[in-house]
Amino acid sequence: MKVLHIAGSVASAGAEKYILTIAENIGREFEITVACPCYGRLVDELRDRGVKTIVLGKKVKYKLSACLGLAAFMRKNKVQIVHSHNPRSDFCARISSRLAGVPIHISTVHNSIYAVSILKTWAYLFFYSLPLYMPDKLIALSQAGSDELVHRCKVDPQRVVAIPIGVDTERFDPTKYDSGLRDALGIEPNIPLIGIVAQLTAQKGHIYLLEAMRRIVRAFPKTKCLIVGDGPLREKLQGLAEKLGLSGHCIFTGARDDIPEVLSALDVWVLPSVASEGLPRALLEALAMGKPVVTTRVGGIPELVIDGITGILVPPKDSEALKDAILSLLTDREKAREMGKRSRELVVKNFTQELMVRRIEKLYRTLMEEKRCLKSRQLYPLRSALR
Repeated sequence: MKVLHIAGSVASAGAEKYILTIAENIGREFEITVACPCYGRLVDELRDRGVKTIVLGKKVKYKLSACLGLAAFMRKNKVQIVHSHNPRSDFCARISSRLAGVPIHISTVHNSIYAVSILKTWAYLFFYSLPLYMPDKLIALSQAGSDELVHRCKVDPQRVVAIPIGVDTERFDPTKYDSGLRDALGIEPNIPLIGIVAQLTAQKGHIYLLEAMRRIVRAFPKTKCLIVGDGPLREKLQGLAEKLGLSGHCIFTGARDDIPEVLSALDVWVLPSVASEGLPRALLEALAMGKPVVTTRVGGIPELVIDGITGILVPPKDSEALKDAILSLLTDREKAREMGKRSRELVVKNFTQELMVRRIEKLYRTLMEEKRCLKSRQLYPLRSALR
């Protein structure tokens, strides 16, 4: 079965890791190709894994010429399923798959369409209202995401399926790593270490973590905070840390590949998201590593974090509540360890990458079978009626 994934960007964020996970672990009956808007890290990582890729241009844009080129590729290679990964790539995927006569178009909705500007939200809602634009199936990464598509975006429930993301629990295994990162950074074992792994964007709420840190260091003066990731707000956040007197407490590491090692070094992992999330991969990775987490009650996060059981949930944009939750875990280490243990068990049972990929394989097969049955009924209506 020939499947073409169309990436929305070539960064190293959740959507791109999702594509990598599928391409690397899907069954041999599926022949995967990934179309990327331009060269970048995703292209390198796919090719390192032996995944066939096509690059459409020099910028992260899908112009009409790219859509026509994709349609030609689909016809030539007899693509049967197109799977796109953000609204921009959805639009190009729909045009090119229609032109090429590809029977199935699937889109994974990685984030809330309400987590962008009002103008973009209106544009997405308009396109989702057009029958010709609507993909055959929308994959939501959480039940909350599915409910939003059905109830707020007015998408036909038959077109929506919730398939949670999964992580590699063998790689993210707390028994495999030591405190080497602390040694490398010169952080002693007894010093409290908080961390966040996320793109440096407004959605992730880093400013509220910095505001909380200003209060935390009053109780634990030696506390450090690792801020792992990169993005458009890096300079602004570094400036804010300096303004709040946190230069000696916050370490901006930039993007890193050794995330299991980073997580292993932490005492508490934090994600103070302010806008709706699907099911954050970074959160799953922290839970898989048995880390106590503090995060916000937005999007699909409460489906992962059971307040007081597998982590602590706080309201978004509330640095005081964030501070209190983090301090409660730093002061009660036994409570933190128990939370981490239950978190690991939850992920191993329900959120592995194997489960995610098997569910996507099943969806591909089901949709193909439905299309075959529909085509058979259209070609042989009398035979179908007699059945």
